[in-house]
Amino acid sequence: MAESRKVTVLIDKPVKTRPFVSEKIVGYGDSNLYPQLLSNMIYASKSASSSVERLSEAIECEGFLYDSIGEIKNDHGESLNDILNIISYDIARFRGCALIVQYGGNFRPRAVYPVPFEYVRAGLNKDYLKDSRVYNWVVFDNWDRDPYKYTQVQGNSITYPTFNPKKFREECETYGGIENHPGQLMYMNFFTTRPYPLSPFHSVQNEMIAESQNGEYVYRVLGRGFHCCNIVTHGAFQETAEQDSFAKGIANIMGAQGAGSTVLVRDDNVISDKPFIRVDKLGTPIEADLYKAYNEPLKKDIAMQAYNIPIPLIDSSLIAFSNASGEVIKEMQKIYRRSTAKLRNKISRDLSYIFDTEPAYFEIKNDLEDKNYDI
Repeated sequence: MAESRKVTVLIDKPVKTRPFVSEKIVGYGDSNLYPQLLSNMIYASKSASSSVERLSEAIECEGFLYDSIGEIKNDHGESLNDILNIISYDIARFRGCALIVQYGGNFRPRAVYPVPFEYVRAGLNKDYLKDSRVYNWVVFDNWDRDPYKYTQVQGNSITYPTFNPKKFREECETYGGIENHPGQLMYMNFFTTRPYPLSPFHSVQNEMIAESQNGEYVYRVLGRGFHCCNIVTHGAFQETAEQDSFAKGIANIMGAQGAGSTVLVRDDNVISDKPFIRVDKLGTPIEADLYKAYNEPLKKDIAMQAYNIPIPLIDSSLIAFSNASGEVIKEMQKIYRRSTAKLRNKISRDLSYIFDTEPAYFEIKNDLEDKNYDI
């Protein structure tokens, strides 16, 4: 008779989500600081921050096709073109963005307001284990001031219902009138993981850290052309002021920061009527090209995550033929913008859903495409 055995399969998710019961939210990463930590890594890495700039430009392009749409403003004076610029950076960094939707007296959406993506967490519903749907979103306001402290929902946050125009009138009754309703939150997820997206730079976290550390290495070491410590041994000076002046001069020449600094050693056993000076190197001199050889693969790995951005778009010095560089860059931009068309299309669809109109009205203009627009 065959035996039956119970097998437990453990699935290790790239970004762990777990309930924070006291805060009534779903955690985003182990420490609930996934977007904050990724953002710090991105902006500490030259290649990642440049990739974000180029990717956000490829998403935003020239703004909305129709000026009448792009110039729609909210009560803060932000136009839809301004908002598109803001959310393009969030989409480039995290594959997600968030908008607060405010309604008018006719119970129809009238304006949207961008929310920094790092501030938003999914609200924890009463039956989280059986029902993973998100019915409300919690927007915190304390990340900039003290991002590592425990979040207190009632003290530093506002809870917004998930965007659903069909439920707005009913929600107004719950809140005691439309004037008391905070608005609804449209959480735009451009990835397959739920409830939170996975950053395009998730798989190159080690590379971003390594590139940042390489920059410090260049600043402290390769700028002086060696990876070692100079030991300067000298005899006795006649005057203390002479010795202090000598030490100050050595410090000005060699520098005194990090590895590669200079150590002065006084040897009173040296018999001489003049100061005896000897320089020894502790360590192995290296070539400055070593940094470039080590850093180039990191740059390529990081850029590949930003929708395979061509390396010359983040480092134009790699184009050797300067006469044709302008046309080459333009062609690369054209090809790269095509690869991000699906992101622009989703933005158009989601905005048309908010304002209950056709996606064509929210089309994003791309001057590098061969189209004849009749505006």
